[in-house]
Amino acid sequence: MTEPDVSLREYVDVRLRGMAEALVLARAELDRRLEDMNQFREENRRQAAHSVGRDVHDSDVARLEALIAVEREARQRAEGSLSTWRFIALFLGLPGIAALILQLTSAT
Repeated sequence: MTEPDVSLREYVDVRLRGMAEALVLARAELDRRLEDMNQFREENRRQAAHSVGRDVHDSDVARLEALIAVEREARQRAEGSLSTWRFIALFLGLPGIAALILQLTSAT
């Protein structure tokens, strides 16, 4: 087997065309990757616009927990007071309550 005779000029031309085609393909791949990165960056920007910082989140949670504690204490006080009045009403009954009200109004 003998190698075909190719002139140096033909050889260089074929190699240069191959390199040019490789460059075009590499450029197209680079453009595609850059476009993907730009889309990823834009998606991150959109997500960041809808996110809240850790410090803001923590301060809001602390404020809400304090409000919940205040409401819970108020409810417990109200339930305790209501329980006391229920006990008085049950213990004294309606005649006892009427007598208590009469006594309180006559004292003033």
